[in-house]
Amino acid sequence: MEAIALTENRDTFTTTSKLEQMYLDILDISVHASDYEIELAYKNAKSIYCRNNIYLQKFFTLDEIDELSKLVCEAYEAIRFRNKCDFLKSNYEKDFEFEYQIEHQVEFDGKFLKLIRNYRNITLDELSNFTKIKIEFLEAIEDQDYATLPATDIYLRGFLHQYAKALNLDAKKVVASYLLIKSSNE
Repeated sequence: MEAIALTENRDTFTTTSKLEQMYLDILDISVHASDYEIELAYKNAKSIYCRNNIYLQKFFTLDEIDELSKLVCEAYEAIRFRNKCDFLKSNYEKDFEFEYQIEHQVEFDGKFLKLIRNYRNITLDELSNFTKIKIEFLEAIEDQDYATLPATDIYLRGFLHQYAKALNLDAKKVVASYLLIKSSNE
């Protein structure tokens, strides 16, 4: 079982996992840091944990510095993703039967993805803002309008991955399923 740390800030308590706390420590930020503070902390950490830092080279090999740099990037992505997806935690009332269905779903076609998005009260505009995917492509994914989607599956794979992550779905399962359905319809 994962340990939970409690962080106090202005009479509010927030739970963080050990991993999330490690990421916060790497970036040297609090659990309540704004997006701007997270961005600044990331840029600062990247400038410290880089190959050009001669002082760091006295204590670490170049490979170790590269690993530290990767860890900084991982921390930034995890914290940034957590902040952007906070709306998922409280924006909808959970239906445990549907959650079970989502968890055990094998085929993720456009219709089912749209059903999940609507269930979670996420608009296409919100999804587009989060994923940076144009609304027309999101609509094409949901409508399975393959003619509107990019010609190469590489872009579609990326779109589906981002879509799944935004809805807190298993991205590998969604991508594989959707592409299989697409190939069987061509």
